[in-house]
Parts: sequence; structure tokens; C-alpha cells
Amino acid sequence: MRKILLAVFLITAIFVSATDYFFGLGFQGLVNVNHTDGEWRISIVPVTSLSSGGVESGGFVFNVLRDRGFALVSRLSLKPVTHVHTFHCEAIDVNAKTLEVFVADGTHGLKIYKFYGPRLYKLVQTLPVKGWVNSLAYHENSILAGTEVDGLFLFKRGPEGFEEIQRLFPSGIDRLEAGITVRAIVASGERFFVAAGSEGALVLEFSDGLLRVTGKLTANYALDVAVSEKYVAVVEPQESTISFFDVLDLKPITSLDFDASPVQAVIAKNWEDGKDYLLCRFSDSVSIIEMGAFQELFSMKGAFFGIVKPVYGID
Repeated sequence: MRKILLAVFLITAIFVSATDYFFGLGFQGLVNVNHTDGEWRISIVPVTSLSSGGVESGGFVFNVLRDRGFALVSRLSLKPVTHVHTFHCEAIDVNAKTLEVFVADGTHGLKIYKFYGPRLYKLVQTLPVKGWVNSLAYHENSILAGTEVDGLFLFKRGPEGFEEIQRLFPSGIDRLEAGITVRAIVASGERFFVAAGSEGALVLEFSDGLLRVTGKLTANYALDVAVSEKYVAVVEPQESTISFFDVLDLKPITSLDFDASPVQAVIAKNWEDGKDYLLCRFSDSVSIIEMGAFQELFSMKGAFFGIVKPVYGID
């Protein structure tokens, strides 16, 4: 196996097919893979810079462009609508209810944008973060941001906006404990899952308003983590493997071995058939795999830079 207006934003999603998947193909653009009536169709959306990953929500794709910020792409027309310039967009997340967009902006910390329509937005807050911010996840008025070597930062919404309330795994010569290398963060339910390199995948839960490590998914090197209603998937490039754990008790279920090293994974639900699909990125290709049966349905060669993650419903 190889592998606007608020109403307009929210209602648009109803009319968009649930069988569209998006992959960033660098300077060649954003690749749309559509599955209709058993046939796969591919189209490319031109963007202004290095198309990477991102999120899709409310009928729009928020495509990460790295040193050019991010682009807002309509899923209906498959055309760019808005380009937002930032210092260096590394990762992005969306609150579909409030139309807030959260950007991991490298050494410029966290940027929070408020959208009032596809072309109308403003920067509402900048949160300073020590180090290079490379990952983040939003869940119920909390943002967990990760850095390359300076640990994790937790922000919570207050009356004046988001404010930092906790730092985990700080590094430095004056610290007795070493920090961690954060590679990716995903939120699910009341938990955050953190791909932490040689530390494996960490499970964090709230206790008295602060995050505590409550579990660890063993991996030689966790480069990415994805989660669904049933599974937690941990990407292990050194082993050319993706390991799957039960999302409730965190016990190992199975693993998939590949001919090439996986570097990213996203679990997406197809609302037409009710099944979950694993979207995998390798150094030279991408694949779409049906969960449960673990059967590869689609693959495409290319130097891809990211997978667009669906954000479902209203938080």
C-alpha cells in the first residue's frame, strides 16, 4: 500500500458535497479530489504561494500558505476569495460558531481574526508566545499552542479576549526538566492530543481549569496525530507506520505499514455513507484509505505539503 455574512458562511456548507478532499501541492496550488458516483475527479485551485494544509468549514477552505499567510477558497466555485497576509502561517484552526480564525504565526505568536463575510475580516488579537509557534488547536474557548522547543501554551477566553493561563514543558538552561518538541496538536471532546516526537503522543485533559497529562500513546517518534469518534491515529515515520488506538480507553487496536514513510494524517467523515476515511500524506504522494476495512481507495503522486482538515458542525 502506497501511499459574508454569518448566515451565508454557515448555510453554504449544506449545499457542498461531503466527498471533497483537499491537499496542498505547494506552488502548483490546492488540489481538490472529488468522489462522485464511484468516480474520482481532480482539479487544482491556483493560489498565490506555497499551498500547504489548513482547515475547511462552512463551505470554505482556509488554506495555509506559509510565508504568505492563508487563503480563503470557496468549495462551491473552487476559487480563491480572500488572501490574508501574516508573517508565517504554520497552522490554522477555526471556530465555526463565531467565525474566528486562529493562526500559528511563527515568532509572531498567535493571530486571531474575526470574519464578517468571505471578504470582510479584521485582526482582533495578537497573543505573544515564546519561540516558534508551529501548531495549535481550538476547543470551547481554549487554544492550545505548540512550539518547536519551548513547550505548550494554553490560552482561555476572558472578558478582554484570550489570555495565557498555563505553560507546559518549558525548556531552558535554568530548567531541571527538558522541554518537548511539539509536532502537531488536535482537540477532541475534552482532550487535546499532542504529537511530541520522541515522547510519543501525549493526552492532556482539563483539571481545575488547567491541563494535565493523563495518558501517553507510545511511539518511537510521533510526527502527527489524528482523531475521530473511534480512533486516535499516530503517525510514525521512522517505522513507516500509522498506529491506531481506541479513542476512549487509548488501548492499541492495529497499525498500518507502508512502503514509504507517512508524514501526516487526517481522519475525515463521509456524511453520505457514514464512514471514516484516513487521508495520508507521504513525501511523494497522498492516499485516501477507508477506515475499518483499511483499504486504499485513491492515491496520487506529487510533492504535497499538507492536508486540509474538515471542521464539522458548530463548536
